Amino acid sequence: MIPKTPPAQAPDIGHRPKRRWWIYLAIGAGLLSLCAVATVVGIVVYWRSLVRDYTASQPQPLPAVQASDADFAALQARWMAFQESVVKGRTASPFEATAADLNLLIAQNANLKDHLRVTITNNQILGQFAFPLTQTGKPELAGRYLNGQARLQLEFQDGWLTVSVADLKANGKPIPGWILKKVRQQNLLKDLDRNPKAGELLRQLEAIQVEDDRIVVKPSA
Repeated sequence: MIPKTPPAQAPDIGHRPKRRWWIYLAIGAGLLSLCAVATVVGIVVYWRSLVRDYTASQPQPLPAVQASDADFAALQARWMAFQESVVKGRTASPFEATAADLNLLIAQNANLKDHLRVTITNNQILGQFAFPLTQTGKPELAGRYLNGQARLQLEFQDGWLTVSVADLKANGKPIPGWILKKVRQQNLLKDLDRNPKAGELLRQLEAIQVEDDRIVVKPSA
């Protein structure tokens, strides 16, 4: 199943071991995947007018994450206790993750921590992002940023978890419908399908859903 329980101590951020799939599960339930952003960039780069309209010369400011290593260790321990109960068939209360929890996980990811924040409100997951585009290697995107907001859709059925982009804005404007159609076709958690341990745990869950201001993971009765 999910990785074995680590020693009861705060993680060493400078020398963290290989990321566990459960971290990506928790993040993926509430963030805009770089894969989806890359899709938009790959299309935008061929039309200069789209580059002008949907990218910016400066990144938009994102809220700071106020959390400590102890907070991360506590969140990790809470998840480990939940997954152990599910794996061993013991009665377990639902696991709940707030936007603060997801942003704490994002802060552990070097590729995302400065570029993404999540909010959960009114049963909706929103991702605010500011991704630099210089690294794409396209001259049109040198010094440009993809700033925007995405509304994510989470679906869980028969042990299969799908997170996709429902709506996407860039530079304050809804992106063209033909681009959004391509982005919507992607499951941001498609890699979980190839992880047998992740699949085994998901099949033991009754529901994963957004309730008001949090994501709730419910074990099977």
